[in-house]
Amino acid sequence: MKLQGVSAFVFRIFDRWGNLVFETNEPNFNWQGYFKGEPLKQDVYVFNMQAEGYNRQVVKKMGSIMLIRQ
Repeated sequence: MKLQGVSAFVFRIFDRWGNLVFETNEPNFNWQGYFKGEPLKQDVYVFNMQAEGYNRQVVKKMGSIMLIRQ
């Protein structure tokens, strides 16, 4: 994900029970599917993201991510 013109950012990923498994404030992050150094199981995870631009416009997104292990 590449974002530009962002003054504030938070991205969180939760497991199916609502436990937080990943969080970052870095807009150009790369999640590898690990939690506390251990690989998470192949499953569907929920994410939410909030970003604020330099123009103070706030963008909120929610959705799901399918983690696939090879």
